Amino acid sequence: FATPALTRLLLAGALPVESLAVLKSTAAFVLTPLTLGICCAGLLPGIARRASPFCPPVGICATLLLVAGGAANSAALLLGGAVCWQAHVGAIVLPVSGFVISLLAARLCGLGERAARTVAIETLVKSPTLAYVLAVRHFGAPVAVVPAAAMVWLATLGAGVAAFWSRMNPPED
Repeated sequence: FATPALTRLLLAGALPVESLAVLKSTAAFVLTPLTLGICCAGLLPGIARRASPFCPPVGICATLLLVAGGAANSAALLLGGAVCWQAHVGAIVLPVSGFVISLLAARLCGLGERAARTVAIETLVKSPTLAYVLAVRHFGAPVAVVPAAAMVWLATLGAGVAAFWSRMNPPED
């Protein structure tokens, strides 16, 4: 509901989307690996426990490869195309605004500091990689320039915020 409404409002028009195709792509990119991980943990807990320490570094490497690949594929547009500055501004302003609003909203709702920080960080870095993959698959490479910029900026911003907050212990909730 929100995405079509925002598209109509901001673009003064509609963008044709093959919903089933986007749903299938999302399932393949997100739900399939998630389901496999949950099933592995449930059916093979010993293997899952032994593999668990390797998951964060593998996840970081996979994210790095996806970010680098997306940035490389969109480099011409990211570094000097007509929409270059707009892509970078859009990739930073919207997520940072969401970060600030979600942090304030979480605190106003009475969440503890740890939970409020988690909500804010998750809002800040909410999957530009998925947006990039969906844009490339369903709309073409030129449309993927904003998610490509977001992958680079949000990986950097998210890591920076996480590193900063890791040095500041939140008050006990």
